[in-house]
Amino acid sequence: MCSPKDAPKSFGQILRLIGPGLILTASIVGSGEVIATPKVAAEAGFSLLWLIIIGCIIKVFVQVELGRIAVAKGMSSLAAMNTMPGPRFSITHRWNGKAHHVATASWLVWLWLFMYIGTIFQVAGIVGAVTEVLKAAGLKMDGNLLAILIGGGTATMLVIGRYKMVERVSIVMVAGFTFCTVIALGALQWTDYAIQWDDIVDGFKFQMPSNMTTALAAFGIIGVGASELIFYPYWVLEKGYAVNVGENDRSDGWYQRAKGWMKVMQADAWVSMVIYTAATAAFFLLGAAVLHATGQTVDDD
Repeated sequence: MCSPKDAPKSFGQILRLIGPGLILTASIVGSGEVIATPKVAAEAGFSLLWLIIIGCIIKVFVQVELGRIAVAKGMSSLAAMNTMPGPRFSITHRWNGKAHHVATASWLVWLWLFMYIGTIFQVAGIVGAVTEVLKAAGLKMDGNLLAILIGGGTATMLVIGRYKMVERVSIVMVAGFTFCTVIALGALQWTDYAIQWDDIVDGFKFQMPSNMTTALAAFGIIGVGASELIFYPYWVLEKGYAVNVGENDRSDGWYQRAKGWMKVMQADAWVSMVIYTAATAAFFLLGAAVLHATGQTVDDD
């Protein structure tokens, strides 16, 4: 087992140790940003830029607090949720005529279980979407076989449990889509749909649209969602922040280590927030500049 060690103090050294937030960022910038965000922009123009920015920023505070528990106590999200006061429910299984206890957990953990079951269908949809994208890009392979390979490859990577590999792949993905969105937004300035400064100012007048349905849907999807909030402490633990803090012996040394590594975790969360907020805002600006200006919507053929 690794021995505790002090956290770096300079910002440059801290940046070298971030990673869990970048893994989330690689999974965050998906359907919410590519579909829902341009749809809002197509309907409302630049006027809701403020809502998109706030939607990305506001959730990071919960993310930091969940990460704080992981760093200080070495507890995963579900372990922390299982400490909640209130009713606890058990599952028993009858085998050979006898009842065998399976699990007892807090009511909050059971609520999470129902949510997680729902996300399984979401993951299946993502695998299907990736399959269709690869086929559209020219990959000649049976769709069902390709979906199995994608799902199996992802599961294998998680079973192997090599955090560094996941982190490096995520960093490459984050760098790739950030570069592409920035280039696309920059190239827009040399077209008839160039964004003007007045458009940006209009986006921060805190105007409310007549129809809030799409806006509120996008607000719930963008940024760190419920699943990502639950998963974040697990990546924090895998990164080793809690191991570096060590067991709480109530000494001044432990307190200083915990304080230092919490700063690293906070930097990780906020840096990743800046990245996915920038990407989300870029998608929104592209939608407002092109779709809204031409009177199109995402649902149009």
